[in-house]
Amino acid sequence: MSLFIMNKFGHYFVVESTIDTSKLDGCSCFDSLNALLEAAALNTECSVEELNGSEIRVLQHEDVWHESTHRGELIPIDDTLSIYDFLSEYEC
Repeated sequence: MSLFIMNKFGHYFVVESTIDTSKLDGCSCFDSLNALLEAAALNTECSVEELNGSEIRVLQHEDVWHESTHRGELIPIDDTLSIYDFLSEYEC
């Protein structure tokens, strides 16, 4: 089951592996991708349709956390960060 999360900086994620959302700091959780994108649209001048596909996908593969590019490439997340710190503190 996917989790739909926005952090305090307005970055939004679909987490495709199990995490304990109570360990997130300053993040909001949503019931669906559409609800997440609606919240993201309020922070931007974009529509939900324009934002669709721009979410950051995060998953655990072989005990390593990765973020997925929009082309499906898996990029390992710095292992000095917990997944909770990564999601809570992610900034571009």
